[in-house]
Amino acid sequence: MKKDEQPVVIVHEDCYKEDAEVRSHRRRCCLVVIGVSLLLLLLFFVVVLALALTVFRRRDPEIQLLSATLDGISPQITFPALQVQLNVTLNLVLLLKNRNHVTFRHGSGQSVLIYRGRQVGEAEMPPGTVPAMKSTTVNSKLVLQMEKMAADMGNVVSDVLAGKIVMSSNTTIPGRITVLKIIRKHVVTTSECQFVIGIPSMKIQSQDCSYQTKL
Repeated sequence: MKKDEQPVVIVHEDCYKEDAEVRSHRRRCCLVVIGVSLLLLLLFFVVVLALALTVFRRRDPEIQLLSATLDGISPQITFPALQVQLNVTLNLVLLLKNRNHVTFRHGSGQSVLIYRGRQVGEAEMPPGTVPAMKSTTVNSKLVLQMEKMAADMGNVVSDVLAGKIVMSSNTTIPGRITVLKIIRKHVVTTSECQFVIGIPSMKIQSQDCSYQTKL
C-alpha cells in the first residue's frame, strides 16, 4: 500500500439490512406502546365519563314535610287590659332524602316561624349525615314567642276572633356532597310551608309547602 492511499473499509450489505430491521422493529414497538397508551387513556376517559353521568352524578337532596302538629292551649282574650294568651308549639317532622351514591353531610339547620312577615319563633336542628341513597327524618319544634307578636297585637286579636291564624315556617339545612374525596359540592335545601291554624280547636286546617335546593 502506498503512503498516500487511505484504507478501504468494506461494509457488508447484511449489516445495513440488520440495522434497518432493528430500526423498523423499534419503530413498531414505539407505535404499539403509543397506541396502547392512547387506547387505555380513551377507555379511562370513557369510564370516568360514564361514572360521572350515572353513579357519581350529583343529585340534589330533597326535603319534604311529613307531618305538622300543634301543641298548645286555647287562646284567651282578657279585658279591660287587652291581652291574648297563646301558647303554641309547632312540631314539624321533615324527611331529608339523599338521592346520591355518596354520603350527604349536613350542618346545623334552622327553622323559623313567621307571622305576618315577622319572625316569632325559631328552632335549631343538629348536624348529621344521610347515607347514600337513604333518607332520614329531622324534627323541629317551633315555639311561638308572644313577646315578638306584641307589636302586632291588633292583628292577633282580629285573627283569633275570626277563628284562624295564618303562619308560615321556613326551614334551611346546609350540607355538602363529596365525590371520590376530590369533588365537593355545597348545597342548601329549604322548605317553606304556610299553615292555617284553626281557633279554638288549635289544629292545622290546611298547609301548603314548597321545596328548593340551592348550590
